[in-house]
Formats: sequence, C-alpha cells, structure tokens
Amino acid sequence: KENDWIKTTLKGFKLLRLASQIDSVGVVSYIIEHYPERLNYQDVYGKSCLFYAVEQEQWSTVKYLISKNINYYMADKNGNSLLHILAKIKVKKEYEAIYFELVQKLVSHRRIVRGKNVLGETPLHIACLNSHKKLIQLLIDNKSLIHCKTEKGLTPWDYCQFSDKICIDLSTMNDPDDGTPNSVSPFSNESFSDSEQSGGNKLSKGQEMLSPRYVSIKKSHETPLETKNTKEVKEIKPNKSQSILHLKSKSDIPPEVETSTTLDLKEEHKSKNTTPREEETTEQKGNQNQENNEKDAISKIDYKKYKKYNIDEEKYKKFEALATKFAGYLNPPKPLPPKAPYQKGDKFRILSLDGGGIKCIYQCAILQRILDKFPDFFEKIDVITGVSASSVPCVAIALGYDLLSVEKMMEDMLCETFSRIINKGGIVGHQYSNKFLFVMGDKVFGDLTMDKLTRKVCIPSYLTDTGKDDPHRTSLAKFYNNFLGEEVPYSLTEVCIQSAAAPGYFGSVNAHLDGGVIINEPCGGVLSYVIGEYGLNVDIKDISVLSIGAGYPAIPYIPEEELREAGPVKWTLHMPDLQIESRKSFIEFEGKYLLGDRFFRLNPKLPYQIDLDYCKDVELIKSMGDNLDLTETFKWIEQNW
Repeated sequence: KENDWIKTTLKGFKLLRLASQIDSVGVVSYIIEHYPERLNYQDVYGKSCLFYAVEQEQWSTVKYLISKNINYYMADKNGNSLLHILAKIKVKKEYEAIYFELVQKLVSHRRIVRGKNVLGETPLHIACLNSHKKLIQLLIDNKSLIHCKTEKGLTPWDYCQFSDKICIDLSTMNDPDDGTPNSVSPFSNESFSDSEQSGGNKLSKGQEMLSPRYVSIKKSHETPLETKNTKEVKEIKPNKSQSILHLKSKSDIPPEVETSTTLDLKEEHKSKNTTPREEETTEQKGNQNQENNEKDAISKIDYKKYKKYNIDEEKYKKFEALATKFAGYLNPPKPLPPKAPYQKGDKFRILSLDGGGIKCIYQCAILQRILDKFPDFFEKIDVITGVSASSVPCVAIALGYDLLSVEKMMEDMLCETFSRIINKGGIVGHQYSNKFLFVMGDKVFGDLTMDKLTRKVCIPSYLTDTGKDDPHRTSLAKFYNNFLGEEVPYSLTEVCIQSAAAPGYFGSVNAHLDGGVIINEPCGGVLSYVIGEYGLNVDIKDISVLSIGAGYPAIPYIPEEELREAGPVKWTLHMPDLQIESRKSFIEFEGKYLLGDRFFRLNPKLPYQIDLDYCKDVELIKSMGDNLDLTETFKWIEQNW
C-alpha cells in the first residue's frame, strides 16, 4: 500500500517513464507486474511507457513491454502511432531483431499502416523522408497507400525527394486497392474485432485508444478555385532563359486603342460607298468597337496591377473574381467619427489584437458580442493596434465595417490562401503565395492610405533590410501608424500584408516580415508611443488596455525533460513558440505592473495545438468566439472603458 502512489499519481507514471527512457528493465517490470494499468496509460502528450522506450531506443525495455498485453492502436497528441516513431529511427544492427519484431506486430494491422497523424502523414511518408528502405518495402508489402496525400497535398514520393537519398521509385507503383479510403485513421475510440487484432495481442475494452479523435470538417473553402471546366492554374516560374519580362507577350497586353484620326478616315470612306442599311450596320459596329476599346483601356489598368504583382492575366482574372466575391460579404462601411483630442484626465482606451493566422477570426466574433452589449464600445477607442492577420480586423474597425461580415470574409480569404501551396512542405521556399492577398486588398481597401483613417491605428512589422543605398544599412522594428506622421504614406494593403508575412509561410514584402517577429501582443509596443514624451504623452493613469489574444497553447510550456540535453536541431523546432510566448509573458507582466486593473487580457485556452494555417479547425475556432464566457470581460469594460 505504501507504493500505491505509483498507481494513482502523476509521479508514479513519471517514474515509469524515466525508467523506460534509461532502459531500467527491473524498475519497469516491477511497476508493470504490480500495477498493470500503467502499461497502456497515456500522459498529457498521449504517450505510454512504450512510446518513451522506443523514442529513446531502449530496446531491452521495448522487448519486455511487447511481451505484454500492449495496445498497439495508441497515438500521441499529434496522432503519431508507434509505427510513425519507428519510421524515424535508424536502428543499429545489433538491435534490428527487436526493432523489426515490433514493426511486424504493427504492420499486421492495416489501420495502423494507413493511419495518419494530424499533418496527414502516414508511416510511409516518414519512412520515405528518412530513407528507411527496408521499412518502406515492409509497409508497401502490407498495403500502405503509395499515393496517399498529407494535409499539404504531399505523397510519400514527394517526401522521398526531400530525403537524404531517393531510396525507392514509388512513382512506378500503384496502390494495392484503390477502392479503400486513404483517409481512415486508426486512432478512433471504436473497439476492434478479433480479426483486426490478428498478429498482435488482443485488447480488452478498457484498453481502447485514449487520445482525441480529429474530425476533419469539409468546407467550401477547401474546394480549389477552379471549377470542373477550368484547368488548374500553376505558378509561373521562368527558367534561366526567361525573365519576368517574358510575361509581357502579345497575349498578355491588351491591343492598342486606335486613334480617332484613323477611325474618322474609315467612317468617311464607308459613308461614300454604302447604303443607309449598311451605314446603320456600320454605326452599330462602330459603337461595338468603341465599347471594346473602352474595355481594352480598363484592361490596361488591370494589366498594371497584375504586372505589379507578377501574376499572369488568366490567374489575375480568377483572383479578381474571388476577391470580388469575398469583398461582397462586407456591408457598406460607416467610418468611426474622429475622436476629440486627448486632454489630461480623459480616459485613453487601447484595443490590442494578437496575431495568429486563421485563429484570428474568433476575435471578430468576440468583438461583435462586446459591441452587442456595449454599442458605443468602438466609438470610445483612441488607438487600435493589430499584428499579422489581426491587422485586417484592426483596420476594418477603423473603417466601420460590420465585424460578422469581416469574419466571413477573413475565413474564406485565409482558407483560400492556405489551400494553395507553391513550395511543397515549405522546405525549399515559403509555402504560400500572398499574391491573392494583394488582389484582395485592392478590392477591400483600394488606394486608401493610413492618413485617411479617422482613428489612431498602429500595425507593426519587421524591416529586415533598409537597402544597399542606406549608408547605415540595418534592420528595424517598424510600427506603422497615422498619429506620429512618419509612416502615413503607406497603403493599407501593403501595411497589412507586410505585417502578415510570416517567415516560412510567406515571402517577405518590401523587405518586411510578420510583425510577430517583433511582438505578437502589439499593445506592448504601442504603449511606448502613447506614454512617451516624444509620442502622444498620455498620462499613464488615464490609459486602459483590452488585449485579445489568439488562444493560449494547450500545453503552455516546453518540456524540460525532452530538451535538457537538446542540440540546435531540436531547439530549432521550438524557437518560434519560445520567441512568441516569452514575449507575450513579458508584455502581460509589463501591462499589469504599469496599468494594474486597467489592463485586461482575454486569451482562452486552446483544446489542442492549432497552427496558423490549419483551416480544418475553423469551426472550432468560430465556436470559441461564440461560446466563450465573457462575464469577467463585460465587468471589466463597465468599470474601465
């Protein structure tokens, strides 16, 4: 009884985990023999003791554990099965027997062989990426799907091309049974029949899979831009003998409008040699020609745009059609009236919106609920600041757009953008093109610049290079605004897209990167502009800040036990989260100590990790905005806004 803590506490599993990681078979066997329920127990990461033993390549412990009644259908929080993990490992020759004994137990279950993680990767994808030839052959022999695609549209063959060497020619093979769906996940809460368990240990009802089921939601934005009758549009990539100027061909440039002199001569010639009926027909043709010429003149203007964004004419027209559709969701704007100049003793209110890609749409739903409760909420705002994707609702508020229509527009706009990968996996270049976003910006904002906004707005981004002509060439944090005068000439379209140019996802824009590189909770940067002697010089006692985040991480820490001895490669995977979350923590600390109760942070916890480009979670994100308890937020607004 004195050791019952091993069975009932987290420390008990921690002991088992550590024993599995250091190959202490004696401790592992003692715990499993006395507390068998720990055998298939999964921690917060969805990992069992066998997962940890396999990850650390502790093969003596693995050999002991697979002799027990193991649940082979388990998956971690990212949907990775044991087979996914094994596919990453290059096992030493002396341990190959144990390695392939476990592999054989797993590949005998087709649902595990074809199982996908949250990125849509099967074990075959991982094996191809790691050039694991023998395992690849085993997976293919056991009916792994050769042409199964990930969420990014990549097949195992695509993964082979990113590996150290192409180890097998998958392109010459066919799927073993094309009639079988390739998206079935083995990691459901269903019970399994005895026939499905053949080749492995039989599971009891209490040993069913514990990790969450990820349900994909089919949305209209997942359908490609083109209809059934149109061909797929591919990104133009000129070869070495072609420059961008290659686009300027006769087919791209509208025909020149004929001069009035030429037209007059033609009309005079025809009038002398035609009957009245022929003259009438000629007049109709002349009117038609005039209409065509007017259309051609308009085409010239459009051509300047698609030339500027380096988009071919056909793609520009399709982008424009989509942009027109999405912009059509917006109700006519009602710009906020200008605010009276600040006087000491007046309340000075700042609304701050974090960046977060697709997660930012829930901010629109929350703000609409606040507006329903407090109709004059926006009219009281002095400064609105947003970063990355949240720069759009930030500007939309200033322009007076209805937020529910902004939410719908952003959902379709972002999901359309994230559905088009231009560089597979983002390994050799940024994953997505922002060209559609420029066309979208032209439709929504037109030629508006920041000085046309009636409220103070601040949108940060990071200038990576001031240019070779700058004698003090450097990189700079930029806070584009309309209240200090310096940055006003920039267009709203460019400022927003610059702020959303997330590294790895999009290319830089005018040498600018995502503002989240500097600060993802933008009120931290704006405060210095507001209270500074060279800024607005507002009394700090008059300031109130409502800061709305893009969701608190489901696991808000970096596991020390995994990274204690980590090198550069392992740390690289965690650097984006480390950078963003550490700065958020500091800004919240700063806000609380500078403003006290006049600083309010609204940042609901996410149920699991949601990437900024993962549009399949859009319904969950929207439900967060619709169902989040705002009682404390409303109370704070009543007292401080």
